Amino acid sequence: MQRPIKLISLIAVLFFIISCGGGGGSDSSSTSSTTPAATSLTASFPEGVSGSSPTSVVESSSTTMSASVVIPPFRQFSEWLDTLTASLIQRDSQKFIRSLQAALPMKHAVAAPTKIPEGKLMSAYIAEIASGTKVPTVANLRFESFFKTYTKADCFGPQISYATHDNWTSGAGQNGNLPGGDGGMWLARDGDQTTGKPCSAAQLNALTEPIKQRTNASMILSARIRSLAVAAGGLPASGASVDVTTNMDTLYQSLLPPATTGSVSSATVSNASGVYTYTFIAVAAKGSKNQKILIQMIHDGTETNHTGRLSYATTGGDSCTQANGSAAGVQTTVGTFKYAKVSSTETQISARSTNVCVAGNRDNVTSTFANYVALTSSNEIDPSITETSNVKGWTQIGSGFNRLAATYDPATMVGNYKFAWQAGIGDDKSRMFAMVVQRDSTTEELSAKAFFGYSGSMTDTSAGSTNLKGMICNWAGPGNSHTAGDNFQYQAIKLTSTATEWAFASGAASNKITYAPTVSCSSSATMQFDVDSNGALGATEGNSVTSGLDVIDPTKTVQQTIEARGFANPALY
Repeated sequence: MQRPIKLISLIAVLFFIISCGGGGGSDSSSTSSTTPAATSLTASFPEGVSGSSPTSVVESSSTTMSASVVIPPFRQFSEWLDTLTASLIQRDSQKFIRSLQAALPMKHAVAAPTKIPEGKLMSAYIAEIASGTKVPTVANLRFESFFKTYTKADCFGPQISYATHDNWTSGAGQNGNLPGGDGGMWLARDGDQTTGKPCSAAQLNALTEPIKQRTNASMILSARIRSLAVAAGGLPASGASVDVTTNMDTLYQSLLPPATTGSVSSATVSNASGVYTYTFIAVAAKGSKNQKILIQMIHDGTETNHTGRLSYATTGGDSCTQANGSAAGVQTTVGTFKYAKVSSTETQISARSTNVCVAGNRDNVTSTFANYVALTSSNEIDPSITETSNVKGWTQIGSGFNRLAATYDPATMVGNYKFAWQAGIGDDKSRMFAMVVQRDSTTEELSAKAFFGYSGSMTDTSAGSTNLKGMICNWAGPGNSHTAGDNFQYQAIKLTSTATEWAFASGAASNKITYAPTVSCSSSATMQFDVDSNGALGATEGNSVTSGLDVIDPTKTVQQTIEARGFANPALY
């Protein structure tokens, strides 16, 4: 049925273009590019890969990064024709007219949005550095990127005061404060509750920020190593390596902040039967703080698809003590970023980041990551091993263990994203965001469905442990329970082509996040809590609050419910 309708659509397109005088030969577009052939770059360096959040947006006309991100013409036409066909099937005349209007001229069939996902520009910018057409500057690569720390969005998990708590039974604790970080999306928006960005977008940006900064900075430096090697005579033959330490040190000096000295001790690319390894090691000193940056990217490229793994370690000079006080060491942030280009429309990533306490001085942090951090058989950081059982395990420092995975189309950022994090090594649950991003090919509007709740702990390796389990409304209050309910927080958001930030989708069901911090997620007529998070309890504030959380579909689990609504687990999670 759909094929004849597509033919009708195509005939309508041709008639529309001819009658309007479109398709003139003088309006042809060039397919030339300033970058090397895709085969030569893809074989030695990843394309379409970055560590950015899908809800982090930048100016589409950005001059500090590449603005040459386009959807291939054949993809534009195919998506546009699908939209036109759908309008006929749905008998949506307005959508049909909008689709036809978008056809002239065809090279502008997809609108140029005001803001687009940062990942689209960043991955293109990294590829241009790798090809030698751009050189990184301090505007896009700052030394401080390697030491970024997590700061939650204001709308997420504030400290909440309460009085006459419903789950209190005896002793102290009838009145008190719930610790920050446990409350999920407490306010609908970040900042102004009328104009601020939706909390799901703000918090996912905040969660991803440290991983994004370290990953993108590491890929930029690796890309620069590649371009310098090519400029020096070409990438190494199998069994050989190229050293560009001197030139990389020149770049590094421009990145160092005031009153900081440092140098690059190694910047090389080697080739082992077509598997390229990029290594970068640098040190810095500011006052009494001695810092170190270590990057290694292993890229297994082919003419079409590619796989690889980026590993990084950064030390800021802070001391630590290993579990049980066994040895003093240096606090080290470590991360692994695994990627796979499955096809031209599908990229898969898996990013993991945490802290370890490396005994001895920072010279123990070398390119042999397995010497100081526990890794899985696929050479990713192992979330199931903590410092309580292994000195190489992750520690309860900073934001704990963070895990991001995504399966997405690099040209549009359409896909599925999942982020889980756990601060305490002894926690029996982790917190989790799941998000599916979609796109209207005619209007260029992006839409997303965000789901928040709890999942299994990072050390839980049982079947289904990484699924979204549900909401825990009373994590740390009196009479608390860590049993996840058959409910979850939900926000539906959108980014139109003319918008400067994400906003809520239309409809009353676009924001289902409210609850009381009790086991039942609702409160009695006597309980009070800080609903608006302003630091003060009103006389009746928090009384008789009924849970406004989203709930499971009949006969389904929370995970099955969000899958029925369009979400799919990323392949590499």
